[in-house]
Amino acid sequence: IQFEIIPSGQQYLSTLISCMRDSVKVEFTYHSFWRNEEYTMLLEPYFLKVSKQRWYVIGPSEKHPGEPRIYALDRVISVKPTDQKFKYPRDFDPDDFFRNSYGLFHSNATPLAIKIKVSKEQKKYTKSLPLHHSQHIVEDTDDYCIFSYRMCPDYDLIQEIAGKGAAYEVLEPLEFRKQIAGFIRNAAALYKDC
Repeated sequence: IQFEIIPSGQQYLSTLISCMRDSVKVEFTYHSFWRNEEYTMLLEPYFLKVSKQRWYVIGPSEKHPGEPRIYALDRVISVKPTDQKFKYPRDFDPDDFFRNSYGLFHSNATPLAIKIKVSKEQKKYTKSLPLHHSQHIVEDTDDYCIFSYRMCPDYDLIQEIAGKGAAYEVLEPLEFRKQIAGFIRNAAALYKDC
């Protein structure tokens, strides 16, 4: 069995799993891609997730109490258990947290009804490995299949759709279709000299 390689962050897994099990806060030093400096905080580790070859820990911090945030383990500098306990909310469900999302972005926005037309070459792959749990077939012909979804469009979804090239075409909603078109135009502009 050969799994995808997850390059880093694994050294913190056992500590985080123990702290999750025991409902213990961790002192967490983090260096975001979007900040020049690392920073330290207290974190309540609710759950772990793997996405696109990276481990993530999700939970609220002292800066954002009661508001779970997502932290990539490959950007963690250190994790230390504390002697402070936290109470895991009874009504919190990790599956619900990402229910309307594609990939790792979380949104409290109202999910949109999205329709995607998939080419005949790609439709069997999309049927066998749905893009999202809300996937339903609207129309299935010899030449294409139209799938419907209910989710919040985000950058991960845009990348996924654009990465399929001509095999995926967003039909609805119009604003999301325009967003995909702009993303593809910007990418194509990099190759205008070819």
